[in-house]
Amino acid sequence: MRPFAIVVMSLLAFAAMPVMAEEHRIALVVGNNKYTSGLRPLNNAVPDAELITRELSGAGFDVERVPNADWKDMSAAIARFTTRLKEAGPGAVGLFYFAGHGLQHGGTNYLLPTDAAVEDADDLSSTGLDATRVLWAMQDGGARTMIVILDACRRNPVAKAPLPVSEEGLAEFDTKAIDRKRSVLIVYSTGVDETAADGEKEDGNGPFAATLAENIRVPDQEIGDMFRNVSVQMVENFDQKPWQSNGMLRRFAFVGEPR
Repeated sequence: MRPFAIVVMSLLAFAAMPVMAEEHRIALVVGNNKYTSGLRPLNNAVPDAELITRELSGAGFDVERVPNADWKDMSAAIARFTTRLKEAGPGAVGLFYFAGHGLQHGGTNYLLPTDAAVEDADDLSSTGLDATRVLWAMQDGGARTMIVILDACRRNPVAKAPLPVSEEGLAEFDTKAIDRKRSVLIVYSTGVDETAADGEKEDGNGPFAATLAENIRVPDQEIGDMFRNVSVQMVENFDQKPWQSNGMLRRFAFVGEPR
């Protein structure tokens, strides 16, 4: 066979090979400091969101950051998140990070917008945002890998309420209705039913966000291993133990290849 014919046949064979789809990474990052309707303001949620945005951008994520979001802002951002995932195409990685106040009631986790007015438990369903909604948004957007990181377990957010309006910390997500073929990882800055401290320095970073950012930079860490390392460092340095619900079906690393 002549060399020219060999080259042509090789090119045709290469063209017929399946092309691996690019892994698109889409993130929504929300940080709420300035609560306006009776909830205790926070020092570090906005700086934490800024820090995580920088790290995720460096890891190849297309990030939308929404600071001090009220209910309308958060709802609109989640709708855009779904649209961005759809535009990225099948197989995308979706990641949601929230820093701010979060409460649980009746087994449901609520992320609180800056205008949330909470005086009793009945207010949560109307003024808070059900955190499961984020998973549905990612599933509706077609994400194959769905990562939710909640740095939202601060103590006593409803300072003016005469009685507690929720249980301690956040509850475990109910993911039974989520498509089993999708990888799902949910990470809490502290254990289920426990609370976490805000950072001590105003406009600084909280311990969980700072530790997470350091670990995102480490190359070739499979995500489950990475969050275990985060947990070890948090326990050793801050006596706070993050928790994860790992339903990952595929290996994933923020930087480099997963080991």
